[in-house]
Amino acid sequence: MQIRFDAHLTSGTYLSQRGSYAEAVEEYRRATEIFPKSVEAHIYLGLGLLQANKKPEGIAELRAARDLDSSQANAMLTKALQMPPSDGNLDGFIEQMAK
Repeated sequence: MQIRFDAHLTSGTYLSQRGSYAEAVEEYRRATEIFPKSVEAHIYLGLGLLQANKKPEGIAELRAARDLDSSQANAMLTKALQMPPSDGNLDGFIEQMAK
């Protein structure tokens, strides 16, 4: 299962980097189906949905990641978006996206 999970995240990242956002979202969804309590999968699914212009769904996934483990979700989002370290990055990003 772990190998399939990792493969879906890797494939989603590859597709996202090439602008194939809808396909990337499907890969991230598969990862969340394999491990529904994975903060990483919810963060990447949330970001993918935002890239695919599905803002409400993307925000919901980021909130789901925060609900699973707020500290880990903040750290993953900070790393994914290459933001300066701050404990409030995730909440600030969600707030900004919700506008």
